[in-house]
Amino acid sequence: MTGRPRLSVELSQAQSDGLQRMLDYGEQKALFSAIVDSLLKLHSSHGKMAIYAIIVGKADYIEVLARQAGQKEKVTSGDD
Repeated sequence: MTGRPRLSVELSQAQSDGLQRMLDYGEQKALFSAIVDSLLKLHSSHGKMAIYAIIVGKADYIEVLARQAGQKEKVTSGDD
């Protein structure tokens, strides 16, 4: 395969319409690249259980990332 790998996912019409309204031209690639990078980091630090929790609705993606950022702040600031 030549060129860059691509991600193709099936969305509902409502999801597609919402993304079209929300994102300006070019933002979709940037957004999904950032999401994939974040998920890779999340997986490396917390394993598949964190990913599964998001998939089944036990955890909100943004909440998980906020917690991860908070843990990094505690580690770097030295607070216990």
